Formats: sequence, structure tokens, C-alpha cells
Amino acid sequence: MMQDLVPIELEPHELDPGPPPKLDWLPLAKLAIDTDYQREITKHSRLNVKRIAADFSWSKFSPVLVAPVSGGRFAIIDGQHRCTAALTLGYEKVPCCIIKATPEQAAAIFTAVNGNVTAMTTFQLFKAALKAGDEWAHGIDKAAHDAGCHVLRYPVPLLRQKPCSTNAIMLLRQLRDQHGGGLVTHALQCLAAAKDGTSPGVINATRIKAMAHLLISHPGWRTGLAATLQEIGRIDLMGYDMATLGLKLEMKLGDGLSNPDDWAAIKAKVADKLERRLSPPMIATTLRLKYDVVNRAIEELKADA
Repeated sequence: MMQDLVPIELEPHELDPGPPPKLDWLPLAKLAIDTDYQREITKHSRLNVKRIAADFSWSKFSPVLVAPVSGGRFAIIDGQHRCTAALTLGYEKVPCCIIKATPEQAAAIFTAVNGNVTAMTTFQLFKAALKAGDEWAHGIDKAAHDAGCHVLRYPVPLLRQKPCSTNAIMLLRQLRDQHGGGLVTHALQCLAAAKDGTSPGVINATRIKAMAHLLISHPGWRTGLAATLQEIGRIDLMGYDMATLGLKLEMKLGDGLSNPDDWAAIKAKVADKLERRLSPPMIATTLRLKYDVVNRAIEELKADA
């Protein structure tokens, strides 16, 4: 939706905007860096230059702010990284906004331009990325949607949030990048399945991170997701810290190991505890397994003897 600009109210004050700037394409060879106020190209800066170069497009290249200096050259006030990226890619000229300023004024402008930038919030970044069609944004949005959840686009007071909403945008991105969208969907499904899963604020970053860790540590909980969701459906998340919840689920669901090698490992652990004369309930508590899993392992060990 397009909107018109709307002025805001200001107190009357004197204003001297100075001469209007000129726009022109200038040779990169004529641009210079005043080290008295400009930042050095650090390791972090090089990464930024590489990022700009990797996705270079004139449509994203705002004019470089420059001021004339001696020798027919121009000092870069804002745009050093963009210029370095353009130079690295072999371009000879860049669009510039040319202003008249002394070195002292240029330094003050540099401070104002870089100090008065309105940083984008995570919500604004996510919303813009969705609009731009960025894969990461659409990926976490789909993963949440598949779980019946909603990623917020803007700050919403807790009591006004829709059921199963979350604002953990950057965490969801990190989990998806590292483990795939399926894990994000399953973690959100598990939280939403709880008795209080639809309550405002339940699906927060702390619980998402903890639930994702539990699912990563217990792959069987994902392959047997229906049983996992059924068990979590009996729980009020707000009544537990996530560490206690993990122990409770392990006692109910087992340790999540699902292949024959895993079962062999379980039997070996149970056999070791039996040799130490622990009772089945003590073994279940020590190994954090379901009681019936321990009994099954004991029966099979007796049969093998």
C-alpha cells in the first residue's frame, strides 16, 4: 500500500540548509579517504565490503556523500564501503552527492550521518525481507505456519497477541539455518501442543531454544512426534522450567533413541547398572528412561544370558 508523506509538527526555528548538493558520477580514482575522521577498513569492515560485493546492484547503491578537496579530488564522507566494493569489482565511476564543506564540517557531517541513522528493528528487517522475497524470511514464516504458529511482523502487547504467536525471529532464523525448517516446525508444534501452548507469551525464545535442543538430543521424539505431542499436551509449560520439563519428558518418552544400535546401547547401560545391584526403578531414574523400557531391556538381557 502506498501512502503520501505527512509532515510532522516542529517548533519555529531558524534554519540555514546551505547550498543544495549536486549529483554526478565521479571516477573512483578521484575519491579519497580523510583518515582524520574516517574509519579504517577493519576485519569487520572487510566482511561488510565482501557482503556488498557479493550482492552488488546499482539499485541498492545509494549515492556516495563527498566534498571537494584540493587537487581536484573528493573526500568520501559516507559510502567508503560501497566505493571499496565497486572498486573491487572493477567499476570506474560511482554516483555521488557532492556538497560544499570544509574538512571540519565534513567530519561533523560524518558524525551526524553515522550517528543519527535509525537502526532497523528485527520486526522491520523481517517484514522488509518478506517483501523482498528473501529465502530466510519466507523459510521461517513457512516453518511457523506449518506448525500452526505465527511470526509477528511488529511489536504487539502480550495480552493482544494471537494464540501461538512468537517474536523470536532471529532465533528461528538461526535454528533453521543450522538444523533445517523441519526442526523449527517440530519445536513450535511441541510448544503449541501444551495445555497452555496457545496462551500469550508462551512460545518465546527461551522455550523455543530449549525445546529445539531437546528434539536435537532426542531424535526419537521427532520420529515419534505424535506420542511426543500427546505427552506434552498434558503439561502446562508455565508450570515448569525447561530443564525440569526435559527430565519429565525423558521419563515418559524415553531417551528418544530409535535404531537397533541405540537399543543395544540402552541394554549395555542397563546391564552395567544391574551389575551394580541397582533396582529397575533406580536404573530408570539414573538413566532417565521409562520404567517399561528398563524392564524390556532386563528381559532381553535375561533371554540372551
